Amino acid sequence: LFANGSRPVETLLNADLRPPVPPALPGAFEYYLSRQSRINLDTDATRERIFPFLTMGRNQRFSSRQAVDPEAYNLFSRLTRSHNAGFRELTEQPTYTLVHLPKKRSAGVEFLATVGSGPEARDYYDMKARTGKANPPDSERTLLVTLSRASASPTDPLTANLKLEGLNPADRARLEVSLRFTGGKVVPFATINADGDTTLTIPRPFDWMLLHVRDIDTGADLGSSAIPYLSSAAVPARQLDRSRPSSISSIFVKDVVLTQNPSPVSVEGLLPVEGPFPQWDLPFLRWARQPSVRLTLPPIPRLSRLQLSFSVRLHVRNQAALDVFFNGRLVHHYRLVNRTAWVDETLDLIPQAGENVLELKDGAIENKPDWPDYLERYPDVKEYLLAHHFPLEQGAREHYERAGRAEGRTVHLLATPEPAPDSYYFMFRHIRLEGFRSP
Repeated sequence: LFANGSRPVETLLNADLRPPVPPALPGAFEYYLSRQSRINLDTDATRERIFPFLTMGRNQRFSSRQAVDPEAYNLFSRLTRSHNAGFRELTEQPTYTLVHLPKKRSAGVEFLATVGSGPEARDYYDMKARTGKANPPDSERTLLVTLSRASASPTDPLTANLKLEGLNPADRARLEVSLRFTGGKVVPFATINADGDTTLTIPRPFDWMLLHVRDIDTGADLGSSAIPYLSSAAVPARQLDRSRPSSISSIFVKDVVLTQNPSPVSVEGLLPVEGPFPQWDLPFLRWARQPSVRLTLPPIPRLSRLQLSFSVRLHVRNQAALDVFFNGRLVHHYRLVNRTAWVDETLDLIPQAGENVLELKDGAIENKPDWPDYLERYPDVKEYLLAHHFPLEQGAREHYERAGRAEGRTVHLLATPEPAPDSYYFMFRHIRLEGFRSP
C-alpha cells in the first residue's frame, strides 16, 4: 500500500500531509464560472483539467455535450498545442483555429485563459447563454473551428469532422472552405451556413485548408484563417491587428494604446501601456491619470473623414461621465455607471483643414449651485457677508434660501464630475483613430 503511487495510504495515516490543491484559476475564468447556473462543457480531452473546478457556485447544473446548449453557458476546452496544428496530425489529436471577424454583428466565442503549462496546457473559450446579442465587444467577435477525425480507421486519414461555433443567423455570413494544393491551385470545397458539425472527405493531401467567412448579401470577406496539412508550415492566419486599415481609402490607422509609435498622432494624458492583469480580468491598457486625454493630428492632405473607436471603463469610481470633444466642440457625452464594464464606442468625424484635436475629458455627472458666481453677480450680498465675517459659501446659500429667491435673484448651476481617488480617472484598452481620404 505504501508503494502504491496512485492510491497512497500514507496520506490517510498522517494528518500533516494534505492532498495537492489545483492551481488557482485566472481571474476572468473564475469570475465567469462562479456566476453561471448552467454550464455545458465541450472538451476534446479525456483528462480534462477543468473538472476539479466545477464547484465554484451553488445550485449549478453541469453537462458535457459536444453540441452547443443555447440556454447554458458554453465552455470550450482545447489542447493548447493543437492550436493551428497540422491536418495530418488528426490521427493523434484534434486541431483548432480561430477566425476573428471585426465586423461581426452578434456575440460569438471569447478567449478566457490558458490553464496549465507544457504539453498538457489547455485553452478555454466561452460562449454566453442565448448568444446573438448585437454590437458585442471586440473580444467576442470570433469563431471557433475545430477539426477532428471522423473515422477511427488508420487507412482513412483524410476524412475529418469540422465543428463550427460562434456563427449566428444575425451575422448574415457563411464559412467557405477551400483547399490549396502544391503549385498554388485553390479548389472550393465546402460551404457552411450555421454552427454544427460537417463531415469533410478530402480527395488528396493538400498544402492549406483555407477558411474564409463572407457576407451572405455582398460576398465581402469578413475574416479568414487557415490550417496547414503539416505543422511545419507557417500559418497565414489573419489575426486581429488594429494597425491594419479597414478600407482602401484609409490614409492612416493608429491604436494609441497598443502601438509603440502613434505617429502621426501625438498623445497627451496617458500613462505608458501596462498589463495584462489576468487576476483582475484586465488586458493591456493605458491609464488616464488626469482629467483629459488629448490626441492631436497635424495637417494631413486629402483627409476627409476620421473614425474614432475606443474602449473605456472605470476602476475606482462607481460612476462618471466621459465627454468627447472634437476641435473644441462637444461631440458626445457618455455616462459610465458600472466600474467593471467596458464601454465600446465608435464615432465618425469630419475633420477641418489644418490641425485637428480630439479630447476625451472627465465629464460632469451632477449640477451644484455655484455660490462664488452668486456672490460675484450680487456684490451687495458679498459685502454684507464680509462685513459681518460670515463664511462666504454658507452665507450665500442662507441668503438665497431666506431672501434671495423671494427677491428674484438666481443661482447658476455648476456641473461637476465625481472626484477621482488618486487621480485614477479612466482606463483604456483601445483608442483607435483612422483617417480616410475622399473616394
